[in-house]
Amino acid sequence: MDEHKLYTSGDDGKIIFGNYPQSVVRDAQLTDRLNTLAGALPDENDPRSWTDYGYYIGGEPRSFTWYIDVEYDGERYRGVYFTQCRPACLSAPMAYLTPQTNSGYDVNTVYWFRWEPIVWRVLSDDGKKLFVVADKILDCMQINAKYWQEPFIRDSISSPAEYDKSDIRSWLNEAFLYTAFDEECRDIIMTTEVDNSVNSLGSESDQTCANTFDKIFLLSYREATDPDLGMIRHLGFYEPRNRIPTDYAVCLGLDTFFGGASWWLRSPSLDYYGETEKVLEGGSVSVYGTWVNYCDGIVPAMKILH
Repeated sequence: MDEHKLYTSGDDGKIIFGNYPQSVVRDAQLTDRLNTLAGALPDENDPRSWTDYGYYIGGEPRSFTWYIDVEYDGERYRGVYFTQCRPACLSAPMAYLTPQTNSGYDVNTVYWFRWEPIVWRVLSDDGKKLFVVADKILDCMQINAKYWQEPFIRDSISSPAEYDKSDIRSWLNEAFLYTAFDEECRDIIMTTEVDNSVNSLGSESDQTCANTFDKIFLLSYREATDPDLGMIRHLGFYEPRNRIPTDYAVCLGLDTFFGGASWWLRSPSLDYYGETEKVLEGGSVSVYGTWVNYCDGIVPAMKILH
């Protein structure tokens, strides 16, 4: 493999760049040691040494899921603890709040995840910069959580599917950017003009918005189906778009199907107001989308300097 100062590239069209919690720890002795290092568990009145994710229930953030990062024996781990399940959909009845328990992650239990290098697929390389997209579903978020209120449309937006004002855009360029990359790595991530015009869609939509200038972004419909980027149907399957979720993403509430999961695009639905398109498990693209208050997979994309 060819070595770069900040990332490692290989002949398989992928690079390794940055780090993120991914694989669950299954060793009981290691789990016990990490639990001891983490100390007292948090609750809604006192987070102690833990950090609140600030997840939403309805239209308000609630304290029910926390994380803590611990270093042990030269490795870094993230602990996750939740006292109730995260809503799969913010407008769904409580009986629907089951993705975590269905996947084997129970309330009032600490789960530990190893920080591991992030693998990215190279979509294009012009000799000066790489256009890359994550090889796995790294996390799960709503496109817009705080806009799902009564009434769920805030005065400041015309559609909750507008990417420029979305929660997910802020999360990618703040929480994810500063979690996955140190300062040196962030310096080679380019600020990209992200096309949110009708040209980024499969057809016209009245939910388009202004272009944005971001370091991290979600793919558009056009990018996710562009044969020049290798995102095409292949041998009867949609393998180039198919993504397997990390254990960490599943623990945080990602619904899985036969080992795979769906993940968000940034393009608004072609027909339905307040919905955003996504890639379904298996790799096909749903142009009709899902409500922006649904918790779905996150596959970040970015451009980095050689």
